[in-house]
Amino acid sequence: MSDWRRWSVVHGLASWAYRLGVIAGYGVRGTVTGWRLDSVRWRGRRVYLLGWPTMKWECLLLRHHWPYWPEDRPVFMGLCGRCLPWPCCGSIEHDHVSGCSAESEHEE
Repeated sequence: MSDWRRWSVVHGLASWAYRLGVIAGYGVRGTVTGWRLDSVRWRGRRVYLLGWPTMKWECLLLRHHWPYWPEDRPVFMGLCGRCLPWPCCGSIEHDHVSGCSAESEHEE
């Protein structure tokens, strides 16, 4: 009889549960015959909740704005572009607005 912890369906379910925030994490162990689900962590900090990183939920629920993540990554230390816009031109992107005075200073 096959060990259910080696089934790809079980690995897929563990990954899906992690991304939804149902479990805090899971561990796999490599063996001679392949990967085996080793543990499931129910307690601990969830990195994802309903498929979104918790940093995006903080923007929505704590800072009361829709998160803006250029290229799906934080601008600085977990803050989105709307939380931390450029002070000189107000851009929420990674780069300055074209024609910004701070942009021309960095080019020289």
